[in-house]
Amino acid sequence: MSAVKGTPAQPNRGAVARRFFEGYVEIGGVRAFTLVDTGTDTDMVSSRFAKVVGLKSFVLEKPVRLQMACVGSQSRINHGARANVAIGKQLLIKEKYFDVVNLERYDAIVGLPFLWSAKAVLEFSGEGALTLYGVKFDLADSDFAVPRVLRAIKDKPEPTAAHGQIQDLIGPIPAKLPPLREVNHSINFVDTKITYPVRRAKCPDALKPQLLAKIERYMDAGWWAPTVSQSAPPLLCIPK
Repeated sequence: MSAVKGTPAQPNRGAVARRFFEGYVEIGGVRAFTLVDTGTDTDMVSSRFAKVVGLKSFVLEKPVRLQMACVGSQSRINHGARANVAIGKQLLIKEKYFDVVNLERYDAIVGLPFLWSAKAVLEFSGEGALTLYGVKFDLADSDFAVPRVLRAIKDKPEPTAAHGQIQDLIGPIPAKLPPLREVNHSINFVDTKITYPVRRAKCPDALKPQLLAKIERYMDAGWWAPTVSQSAPPLLCIPK
């Protein structure tokens, strides 16, 4: 590999070029936010989704290693589950097997086993489309598609010249304090001239031994300390 002078930045790829094949698939009768991944050799469902939906998971006879894309990054698959898979009213597979994995963002990830069995076709033109078992699901408007409102929230707008004019408002918190300004008011949190009339609390005679033992224990631990005050405040905060 030839050396490159300087430190070039990563090419700026727009949101369209980084769009995922993701949408909603019904697993066990519940809509699951699902990623279509042609680089995964298994079908996975998140452990949280399986627990919430009530999928009947089972312990695998032999744990399976799950290798991530980076060297040394791996996990283990210890549980599996089966559930019906559908998109909208279209039932795709009955009792489909899923590995139960601690997924981070998605409820499920469908990989090569599902895609090969469904004779899947992925179209990377226009808004994109996914064909499963001969049924085409558009990524923009179909039972599989993510609603436009959610896509608008997820896709961050590209920076414009207007962003530079308000950088002090939307940028990171500065590491220094703002400039000092003249103090033209004051807030008195404590008024020493006010006497708060309170009714002294009394402990029932039957509970006095427990109270005295508690006071002695707290004082020995340094949690409480005896003090003298002219007036009891309406709210007593005791550091412990």
